[in-house]
Amino acid sequence: MEKLLKWIGLAIFLGWTVAILANFSVYQHSTRDTAGLNPMVEGILFMAMMLGVYIIIWKSFEKNRQVASIQLVVLGCISLGIAVLLL
Repeated sequence: MEKLLKWIGLAIFLGWTVAILANFSVYQHSTRDTAGLNPMVEGILFMAMMLGVYIIIWKSFEKNRQVASIQLVVLGCISLGIAVLLL
């Protein structure tokens, strides 16, 4: 089960990367260039960051489930706060 969950995280990252590459022209014209990077690079970096968060939470979950739950709640609240600020 542990290997399956790790492969799921990696598959999501790779699938997102392939989707960005396949739909690059649509993605490039539908986003603003706020960071100064290419939109495709921004998308891949974002998903790499999410993969890192996935791995950190997974390792934390293996050690202590309560700490992992708290981390997920805090990250969720931060994400919602950032989303509201970007509206």
